[in-house]
Amino acid sequence: MSAKTHAEGKLFEHPNLRRFTALMPVATLFLIFAGALVTSHDAGLSVPDWPTSYGYHMFSFPVSLWIGSIFFEHGHRIIASCVGMLTVVLVFWVSLVETRRAVRILSFTALFAVCLQGVLGGMTVLLGLPASVSVGHALLAQAFLVILVVIAYSQSKEWFSRRDVKASSGEEKFFPLAMGACAVVYTQLFLGAVMRH
Repeated sequence: MSAKTHAEGKLFEHPNLRRFTALMPVATLFLIFAGALVTSHDAGLSVPDWPTSYGYHMFSFPVSLWIGSIFFEHGHRIIASCVGMLTVVLVFWVSLVETRRAVRILSFTALFAVCLQGVLGGMTVLLGLPASVSVGHALLAQAFLVILVVIAYSQSKEWFSRRDVKASSGEEKFFPLAMGACAVVYTQLFLGAVMRH
């Protein structure tokens, strides 16, 4: 794998990992979109069992049966499984090449989040779409996306070019505002999830 050594000789840029981490949020956005389609088409219980699909292993469920609302629910499961596998690859890759402890922790946090997300998704089916679990499932999806965006930024050229630039006192004043904005947005997500579920 090609790598560009940082001036201090401790950090490396990994172009292939950068591309992979940039792909992850895109795949997750597609997954969230697929999940939204499940809710919009009221298809959450169209496949009544989990982790199987009508008794079939998820990946052996016949395409001929992907009809009506089953298409949305089972398709969402397939996409989610693929994102989960990509997250496993991400963790191994980051563990092998990344020297920053915070980034490694973030990658394992992403893995934990996607596993928990899968369990919550299964619980929504097994428990009959309880609102609390469905809302938690929706909110965790957004948190997982944010984690992946942060990981992707940690691999970006901009991060490596700006890492030695010290923040001015003026910039530091914006941090509480940024955190407040995040809290407002997440509250809005919570309210939206409650209304939809």
